[in-house]
Amino acid sequence: MMNSPYRWLKCFLIVQLVVFSSVLLADDDYVVYSPHVVKGQTELESRAYAVSDSRPGFAPSNGYLVSLGHTFTDYWKSEVYFAEYQHLPGSGNALYGHEWENTFQLSERGEYAVDWGFLAAYSQHILPGVADSLELGPLIEKDLGRLQQRLNLLVEKDVFANATLRYAPRAGYALSYRVTNQFQPGFEAYYRPIDHAHQIGPMLQGELFLPHGKEIEYAFGVLRGLNNGAPQNVIIARMSYEFF
Repeated sequence: MMNSPYRWLKCFLIVQLVVFSSVLLADDDYVVYSPHVVKGQTELESRAYAVSDSRPGFAPSNGYLVSLGHTFTDYWKSEVYFAEYQHLPGSGNALYGHEWENTFQLSERGEYAVDWGFLAAYSQHILPGVADSLELGPLIEKDLGRLQQRLNLLVEKDVFANATLRYAPRAGYALSYRVTNQFQPGFEAYYRPIDHAHQIGPMLQGELFLPHGKEIEYAFGVLRGLNNGAPQNVIIARMSYEFF
């Protein structure tokens, strides 16, 4: 029985390093954001995924990114993704780009029927022929006792060189049940109309509290494609270390 949060952290890092040892990132959309921020909190986050699909056009691929964020006010959190990589089968790893992401908390917890926030992000892509992009949209959360629901409705638009006229909407939904703070099972679902991709799968997440106000948040799960436009299976893992 692992009774130390540091042992949980060590095990989770090993999972990320083993499963996602070849890194790729091509728009990691596998996260459902919370609208809430905590003033003065700093966050170091890593996200990773691995695609498994034997069909033509769905070559196996992995992804990894690392970010550093800080909440400057009661309503504004800013985060910089400084390591976003891409690896395609038969090629080496390449830095894909950087991203500046901002979360704005628009309401207090429980102030309205649902809690509101807004996401605004700018991605700078450095690979040849890939346009930079803006992503905007509302973040929604609802707590009912031990049950928590989140919904993101985001739209991405290419900007500057190589930009197209297309808009790329996407939606993410997450539901979790808090058995304990450390153990919160649930599921996540994702929809990207531009790719005709529908995915859903079980998730396990939790919070591990450390001394001096520090904490670790983790999430691990498997998404299953519901239609031909989505990969058959995607393993996802997320971890953040938060401190003041």
